[in-house]
Amino acid sequence: MITEINNIKEAILWIEKREILGMRLGLLRVLALLKLLHHPEKKLAMIHIAGTNGKGSTVNYLSSLLQQSCSKVGTFISPHIQNYNERIKINGETISCNDLIIWVRKIKKLVDQASPNSALFSITPFEIITAIAFDYFYHKKVDVCVIEVGLGGLLDSTNVIYPILTGITTIGKDHEHILGKTLKEIAFQKAGIIKPKIPLVTGNISQKALLVIEQQAIKNKTPIYKFKKDYNITYLGMQTWQECFNFKTKQITIKAIKTPLIGKYQPENAAMAIKLYYLFCQLKKFPFLEQNVFTGISKTQIPARMQKLNSTPLIILDGAHNVHAIRKLVQTTIKQFSNYRISILFSALENKNVVSMLYQLLKIPKSHIYLTTFNHPNSIELVQKYLFIAPQRITKVFDWQDKLKDFLQQNQTQNCKDLLLIIGSLYFASEVIHFFDI
Repeated sequence: MITEINNIKEAILWIEKREILGMRLGLLRVLALLKLLHHPEKKLAMIHIAGTNGKGSTVNYLSSLLQQSCSKVGTFISPHIQNYNERIKINGETISCNDLIIWVRKIKKLVDQASPNSALFSITPFEIITAIAFDYFYHKKVDVCVIEVGLGGLLDSTNVIYPILTGITTIGKDHEHILGKTLKEIAFQKAGIIKPKIPLVTGNISQKALLVIEQQAIKNKTPIYKFKKDYNITYLGMQTWQECFNFKTKQITIKAIKTPLIGKYQPENAAMAIKLYYLFCQLKKFPFLEQNVFTGISKTQIPARMQKLNSTPLIILDGAHNVHAIRKLVQTTIKQFSNYRISILFSALENKNVVSMLYQLLKIPKSHIYLTTFNHPNSIELVQKYLFIAPQRITKVFDWQDKLKDFLQQNQTQNCKDLLLIIGSLYFASEVIHFFDI
């Protein structure tokens, strides 16, 4: 048991140790803590983003755009990739270790004083870091915050806020054991962030799921701005490791926007962020300038989103961790890297639909999958059922680091056309990034 917080390691450990209480959705615990903090979330301008995939990219695009118009922009994301502090940022700068220690001490004191029968007594790690983010942003006097939903929306601890804008990126199957097994059930959970009369922007969502969202919007008298109807893109292709696209609404057209994030789906994420930024500028009566859009999108950097880790041989890391995201990544890989010999280093958490993810990856012609595990209690086991899917094209690898070293050593010729795609889990991606010491 940690009695005092003396350093950043102990601060993070105190938060994460509360994982033994289990992951539980609901708002009572976080509200109990926020009440003791005098409800900082009620004193902040916030934009709330949910979605199965694309919400992390959209949040980062939007934060970068907002920085073109505001002095201080807060960003709250999860999970982290490189270090815990990156969950909370102001203008792209992570919360300092010293500040995180100060806020953890503040929260720990309140939790330690809670009675065993209180909601606060059983508060979870995500609820703690959510409350820290809100309180930190308030005391640092940020102009606006972009808040990424942790899981679902309706009962996620971030859903205590009353935002000025909301966004739902995509709806796909993930966390079915919690959010529901059908797209309609999952869409209902995501639509839980919709607030009365607060504008909502939606991304590229199937009609079945969109109908659920529209029904909730009607109930809440919420104006809704839909992809392909109220804003759209023309995809222009990849140019020098950048995706290029045109953005269009009834009011504006912006041509040849470039994002450094690779994937045909990235312009869709960027476009949704641009639409939200446009609405924000209207709300605040700020000028909406083309140059701000070009700068904001071009400056967006996110680890583990088709991230190039090495050029020769080419190694790309992506945190796609469900069937919906894998399917989109496979489409991008086939289109952009058809002239490469493709190897795939894959690992995932055991609660994911691993079999379906592997079937999607096998659609990449002549690719070979190296199935591995990593340092996480819920990482997949290297069992035969996965190998039986395609015995000639799936090989288990016990030490992924050795496999990476071999690939780097064996493919160093200048005209090398070998590609290693590392994929399957953001937690796995975090370990890979640390291996490369990025």
